[in-house]
Amino acid sequence: MDVIIPLGGKGTRMRPLTHSKPKALIEVAGKTVLGHILTPILNLHPNKVIFVLGDKGGMIQKYILDEYPFLNSIFVWQNVPLGQAHAVNLAKRHVQNDVLIVFGDTITDIDFEKVLLYNSLIFVKKVDNPKRFGVVETDNGNVTKIIEKPEHPKSNLVNIGVYYFRNSKLLFDSIDYIMKKGRKIKGEYYISEVINQMIKKGETFKTYEANLWLDCGTPNALLETNQILLTQNNTINGTVNNSVINPPVYVGENVKIEDSVIGPNVSIGNNSTIQSSIIKNSIIDKNAGIENLRLIDSVIGESAILKGKKRKLIIGDNSVIEGA
Repeated sequence: MDVIIPLGGKGTRMRPLTHSKPKALIEVAGKTVLGHILTPILNLHPNKVIFVLGDKGGMIQKYILDEYPFLNSIFVWQNVPLGQAHAVNLAKRHVQNDVLIVFGDTITDIDFEKVLLYNSLIFVKKVDNPKRFGVVETDNGNVTKIIEKPEHPKSNLVNIGVYYFRNSKLLFDSIDYIMKKGRKIKGEYYISEVINQMIKKGETFKTYEANLWLDCGTPNALLETNQILLTQNNTINGTVNNSVINPPVYVGENVKIEDSVIGPNVSIGNNSTIQSSIIKNSIIDKNAGIENLRLIDSVIGESAILKGKKRKLIIGDNSVIEGA
């Protein structure tokens, strides 16, 4: 099996955090977003993993080569953002097998080893507001159509950005077809249109509903995802002196915490220092320094230095804030 992970988006909704790094490398609950995505994929022992990169893609390439040297990784570049199907199509010449596609902002709890068997699959979730997503319509267990962001959805079942294609040749033939026909949605080529074309050509798709589907698209969504993931990973690796830790928390390696109250729902990245502070429901990236602060519902970037009495902050990498 081959795996394609499109990562070409600019992450504009995550600014200022994405001014200096791609969204996939933002840390949540002790691991990068991309690290969480790769965890269930590694159990499949894929033939190759093809990363489709865009803005700041060189940072992702370095991260993969440093952290996952055992992977047979291939990097391709989406220089012009023409949509999901266009991104997938850039990996075409590298795919010789059945293919799993996981988009770069989708964290799930899917055990791929158990579910990837004989059918092409669309991974789905029931939601309260399906109008925001690609709505999946079915008949007798088979997918009949996917409609992107319909005004009047016939189902509350939506695709979550994870797909398994048994027939990769038909996948790429169908991408070629919709691109030649110019079948765009709001100026972009969508995977949903490709799947609709494959169904017309006789391909059968089943659905598989994920128990967990987590969003990392905005700072607020990132904090919600952090809360959920921390319930599965309460970890303290650093040094804690004269402080109170209210779980669940993640405290990275070489972290120093003094005279502080940490948690619940706090992640602190490696090599950070926390002094005389109260931090709740927040994410602190690695190499940060926090002193004399009360932080709630905040996301603090890598190597940021904060001193004073600020609260509820979204601070990018390498920032320095002092004073009240």
